[in-house]
Amino acid sequence: MKMEDTAMAPRQYPGKSTNVRADLIWSTLRLFMRALAGLSPNLAAAALCRLFLHTRRLPTPEREARWLRGAGASVIEVDGEAVATYSWGSGPMVLLVHGWNGRGSQLGGFAQALVERGFRAVALDLPGHGASPGRSSSLIEMASAIEAALRGIGTPVGIVAHSAGCAATALALHGSAWEPALAFISPPEDLGYFAVELARKLQLPARVHRRARRSIEASFGVRWSELRLPVLAPEMTQPLLVIHDQHDREVPYAHGARVAAAWPGASLVSTRGLGHQRILRDTEVIRRAVDWVTQREFRSEVAS
Repeated sequence: MKMEDTAMAPRQYPGKSTNVRADLIWSTLRLFMRALAGLSPNLAAAALCRLFLHTRRLPTPEREARWLRGAGASVIEVDGEAVATYSWGSGPMVLLVHGWNGRGSQLGGFAQALVERGFRAVALDLPGHGASPGRSSSLIEMASAIEAALRGIGTPVGIVAHSAGCAATALALHGSAWEPALAFISPPEDLGYFAVELARKLQLPARVHRRARRSIEASFGVRWSELRLPVLAPEMTQPLLVIHDQHDREVPYAHGARVAAAWPGASLVSTRGLGHQRILRDTEVIRRAVDWVTQREFRSEVAS
């Protein structure tokens, strides 16, 4: 694994009023969940499952709305449900995969750079996200949508994925014959981490988290330990570049470092000051990711 470090702009924090509202919501939810856990751990576990799998749609900024206005929109079918897709440009195709509570337009900066180089960019709104129907999702459903896109839209030369979309992409490609170059931005090594963090933030007893985890495993017929990226990584053959910010407060930098260490031949680029979301709009990050998924010569040079 080769590691690089790139200094970026200083961090910026949200306004105080936004933090106050968020703190109030979390305080109320915490009191409710702790009371429910005291009355019935089973009911609390069921509620924790719903909270963990629930998705929410955030407002679309104007810059993303502009990107969408220039896109060709269509849908693909995944298990009887429509998944929205967006396409820009023509030429060899690169797939763009957003993260949890995200949307395809978040990677519009990558689409713009790809089109300028003569490539076609295709973004998805994964199940329960963006314009696709549903109010919940899961790693399994996200991976199924990516597989459906690969079968229906065509084999991409590369995939750029963000956050939970990285884990879903790896699961979709695991054991397949598809060999696109991969650029993972801020990948989590284990989505179970978010369930643990949610239970911790709600101050729930460990037994409630364990019951919720067993319930989710039973629902999808797979153990979470089998979905960890470091477990999947040793069998992966696609060339991988990981870009992760050292100040990421949503997915700690150590996650990306461990994914890159476990993935054969992977390279790791470290940034500072971009966090988890602004990293998607940084011009240097976009350039590096697009270089990686479109230029075989560049990939050989970095991995050497």
